[in-house]
Amino acid sequence: NLCKKGVVVVTINYRLGPFGFFAHESLSEESEQKVSGNYGILDQIFALKWIKKNINAFGGNPENITIFGESAGAGSVTCLLVSPLSKGLFHKAIAQSGSYYLKCRDLKKHTNNLEPMEKVGEKITKMLNCDKSLDVLNCLRSVTAEKLLNTTNPELELFGNGIKFEPVIDGYVIPDIPSVLFEKGLYNKVPFLTGTNADEGTILAPDLDDISINGYEAFIKLTFGEKYEEDIFNFFPAKTDKDVPNALNKLITVSAFVTPAREIIREISKSEDNCFLYHFVRVPLFSKKANLGSFHGLEILYVFQNLGEPFTEKDKEISRIMSKYWVNFARSGDPNSNELFLWEKYNETDDKNIEIGEVIKINANLYKNECDLFAKIYKEW
Repeated sequence: NLCKKGVVVVTINYRLGPFGFFAHESLSEESEQKVSGNYGILDQIFALKWIKKNINAFGGNPENITIFGESAGAGSVTCLLVSPLSKGLFHKAIAQSGSYYLKCRDLKKHTNNLEPMEKVGEKITKMLNCDKSLDVLNCLRSVTAEKLLNTTNPELELFGNGIKFEPVIDGYVIPDIPSVLFEKGLYNKVPFLTGTNADEGTILAPDLDDISINGYEAFIKLTFGEKYEEDIFNFFPAKTDKDVPNALNKLITVSAFVTPAREIIREISKSEDNCFLYHFVRVPLFSKKANLGSFHGLEILYVFQNLGEPFTEKDKEISRIMSKYWVNFARSGDPNSNELFLWEKYNETDDKNIEIGEVIKINANLYKNECDLFAKIYKEW
């Protein structure tokens, strides 16, 4: 349906989990750049090079490439924005509900209380009984994909004990913490569109109903520290255990999604005029019944205009508008056209966003005080 609006849509595959982000000192040593761990991002960069070289054959324009992704895909967009290796490979960027803004592991040193990815690789090597081998890399390369996957148990949930595999700061693919690179203006400067959904937390923490007030308070303290525990609880209060699911949903939404999106677009808007911020609030009937709200990932269906049952005509109308915004932005760097409600550009002073829901309208200062607090906390990490 996007293609029917006059664009060429390309989807790519890239390595995930331990296949895309495993790092080890021996792998770094054999690398010409002395790095390891960002194979999944390198796959994406290779794909962009292929697109730039070949898209003419499919009716595309190699000088007008837009990258867009959601969740981890939006995180990939962040990585490509700050990677010097992707310079000139795309001309606009869209990040939906996600970013790698702060908590990236470093390849070789501790950052934000996260151990180096090479150390994680050493632990995995021991788990695979390759640490005592005379040829560690040969032993690792002899491990089957199935065994590697089962042993590492890649973690997807926010809460869990599995290993999280993500892009790493290696000084080559990703030169530094993305937030630092954005603040220094060291990123690929292109028109930027980003935003979040109203209820990102409902499906990311599926056991919300089982968390007590005591557990909720412990989560706040563990995640953000004792110094700001009271402030955060006051912003996202819960008087009884029944209040916890909604409070935690909003806490996750604002701290992990709304704040990073605001901070990134603030930095990019300092050098790029065409920046646009959205907040998606539509709750279709099935989601309302399941008490999921405008959940993480829901907007994808609307962007791709891929709505069947049980969506209503109102949902389909919102989808037509939303997909048109996205296509317009991909074409020109501006989501607007005559038949659409005017989506105003973002700047830090006005802090305006477009709210996409039952009614489409312009708002300002989305969770301003809460975002200010989290931005302060993140700068201290």
